[in-house]
Amino acid sequence: MDMILLSISGVLAAAYGVWYSPRGSSWAKTAIKTTSVALLALVAWLYGGPFLLAAGLILGALGDFWLSRDGDRAFLIGLVSFALGHLAYIGLLWQFGAVAQMSVWAIAIGLLACGMALVLWPRAGDLRGPVLGYVAIIAVMGVLAVGLPSLWWIGTIAALCFVVSDAILACELFVLPKGAAIRPVTSRMVWITYFAAQAMFLAAFGGQMPL
Repeated sequence: MDMILLSISGVLAAAYGVWYSPRGSSWAKTAIKTTSVALLALVAWLYGGPFLLAAGLILGALGDFWLSRDGDRAFLIGLVSFALGHLAYIGLLWQFGAVAQMSVWAIAIGLLACGMALVLWPRAGDLRGPVLGYVAIIAVMGVLAVGLPSLWWIGTIAALCFVVSDAILACELFVLPKGAAIRPVTSRMVWITYFAAQAMFLAAFGGQMPL
C-alpha cells in the first residue's frame, strides 16, 4: 500500500512539474499539487512515524492548496500554513538531536536570510511582516538542520532544499517581472526542490522515532 501511494504521489508530482507548475491557477492544478503532498502525509501516518512529520506534511499540503489559488488572502493563508509546517519540522529536527551551532553552512544560511530580508522588505508591501517572519522561520530550520547528527543526513538535505525552494519562490513572487522569460524555469525549480524536500523528510524520519 505504501509503495502504491508513493508511486501515485510521484506521478502527480511529475505531472505538476512538467505541465502545471508554470501555468495559471486552475482547480486541476490545485488538486494535483495538493494531493501529491497529501499522499506523503498519509504514508507518514501509515508508517506510524513521528507526529510532527505528519503534521508538517499535512500543513504543507494545506499550504499548497492555498498558494495555488489567486489573491492576497489565499497567499497569506498559504504562507501561515507553511510557516506552521516549518515550525513542526523545527520541532522534529530538535527531537532527532539537531542543535544550532556555528559552522560555515549555518553562517551561509544566516547571510542568505539577511540578504532575502533586505531584498523583500521594499517589495513585499503590506505582506512584508508575514513574509519576513517566514524568512526567519526558514532560517532557523536550516540552521538546525545543518546541526543534525550525521545519521539523519537526508533530513539535512531536505531542509536545505526547502531553503533553496523558498528563496527562488520569493524572487519569483516579489522580484521577477511578471513576463520574465525565465519564469517557467523558476516555477519548475521551486517545485522540484520543494517536493524533494517533503519526500526526503519522509524518507529520513518516516519509519523512525525520536531519540
